[in-house]
Amino acid sequence: TQELNSRHTIFIQPRASTLFLRNDATGGDCTAIGLWDASTKTCTLTGDIADAIQIDADGITLDGSDYTNTGHNTGHGVYIYGRRGVIVKNLTITNFTYGIFLNGAASTTLEGNFITANYLGIRMHAASGNLLKNNTASHNSNMGIYIMFESGNNTLIGNTMFSNRPNLYTRPFLWNTFGNRIDTTNT
Repeated sequence: TQELNSRHTIFIQPRASTLFLRNDATGGDCTAIGLWDASTKTCTLTGDIADAIQIDADGITLDGSDYTNTGHNTGHGVYIYGRRGVIVKNLTITNFTYGIFLNGAASTTLEGNFITANYLGIRMHAASGNLLKNNTASHNSNMGIYIMFESGNNTLIGNTMFSNRPNLYTRPFLWNTFGNRIDTTNT
C-alpha cells in the first residue's frame, strides 16, 4: 500500500535490506546495528553491516566508528532525502550504486568517510549548504564526488579522490550548480 498524497522514492533491490534511522526511542533500526543515544540523536555502529541506511529525521548523526557497510552492487550505502542537519562520519561504504546520496538534503556534514568500489562515490542532487570534509572516494567505477542539478553553497574541504573512472574525474564534478566552495586542499 502506498500513500499517494506526496512524492515518494521507491527502491527496487534484490533483497529487503534498508535500515531506517529515525528520532524515536530506538533510533528506528539503529539498535539492530549499533548504539542509540537519544539525547544527541546519534547512532554509533558496533560492527560491520551489509544494508542500505536511510536517514529519516533531521539532526541524526550516523557514526560509523570505522566499520564498513558493504552492499550488493545496488542501492545506496547511505540515503538522505530532504533532511537537515544530518552528520555521517567515520564510515567505510563499498559495493553500492551510490555510496552516499544526498537528495534535497541541507546543512548536512559528511566527514572522514571512505567510499570505495561503488558505481559513484558521493552524489548530491538539489542539495545545498552541506559540508564534505576529509572524505576519501576511490576505486569507484564512475566519479568520486558528483554535485548536480541546483546544488549550491556546498563546501568541500580536504577530500581525496583517486582511481575513480573515468580517470578524468580526479576532482569533484559539478553540473548545473551554483556558489559551491571547493577548497584547494581537495586532491
